[in-house]
Amino acid sequence: MLMLRAVIDLFAVAAFAGASFATMLVIDPNSGLSYLLFIDVLWLIVMIRVVAVVLRAILAPRTPGLRLLPIGDAVAMNLHWQLLAVAILALILRLHSSLLNDFGVPMEVS
Repeated sequence: MLMLRAVIDLFAVAAFAGASFATMLVIDPNSGLSYLLFIDVLWLIVMIRVVAVVLRAILAPRTPGLRLLPIGDAVAMNLHWQLLAVAILALILRLHSSLLNDFGVPMEVS
């Protein structure tokens, strides 16, 4: 049941990414800096959602019967949010580095 929910959630993330990308191509088909910015931000959002799905599948913070780890409800919920916060921070820093690179700043500086 847990893996089925994770697969369905991942399909939802993929559908969001595909629809967002298709919409970008319809609205602004030029491949300028706005395209690069859009791709970087879309990547950030998709990766955050994927990490959230994986963490939810492993920790099941709201469903103790489906939890893969033998931990309590409060610990699972706190661990879920803390790991998600660390992942978001790491992904935002990666986005920052990618944006600097897209705008021509050398990788040594960013």
